[in-house]
Amino acid sequence: MPMYRIKQLQESKGDLHQVIPPLVNKYGQSKSAQMLGICSATINRWLKENGYRKKIVYFKKEAE
Repeated sequence: MPMYRIKQLQESKGDLHQVIPPLVNKYGQSKSAQMLGICSATINRWLKENGYRKKIVYFKKEAE
């Protein structure tokens, strides 16, 4: 992972734990990477190295 990119991102956005996970949860890794100006592989590696894991949840919507 290009450490200089992560450092630049930290300097401009602040705590990446408050920035990256919410973006990825809302937009996915590719769109989040585009929004942040980095590649999706950098997002993926940052998430893995910081202990984040994907969790898929299925649920049935209750009848209204």
